[in-house]
Amino acid sequence: MDNLGRLSAWQLTFSRELKVVNLEPVYITFFIVSLLDLFSTVWWIQTGQAVESSVVLRSFAEAGMNWLILAKGGIFLLVPLLIFEVLRKMGHGLVVRMYLRFMIVAYIFSYNYGIYWINSSRG
Repeated sequence: MDNLGRLSAWQLTFSRELKVVNLEPVYITFFIVSLLDLFSTVWWIQTGQAVESSVVLRSFAEAGMNWLILAKGGIFLLVPLLIFEVLRKMGHGLVVRMYLRFMIVAYIFSYNYGIYWINSSRG
């Protein structure tokens, strides 16, 4: 019974130390746009409808889809979000939000332009 009491006390202490993470909508939007890009890229490559246009990411795609997902998800999704979170905690929250908004718009624009360019060149 004594060990059980210590275990539950540790669990209570641990649960009090957990913090709820409040993500701002711009983080969630960036995450969703990046995931949509990742999943659509993988789908199009797997079905033979497209090839990866980035020279760096193409080498990962040629090594296998798992490598592409790891590289694209890590390099272009998780790393930027971690950097932005560190900058936000350093007191640059406004700059981070503005930059993320710009990146979302630029990402969507370049994605749509790429699709338009590919489809218009097929004639």
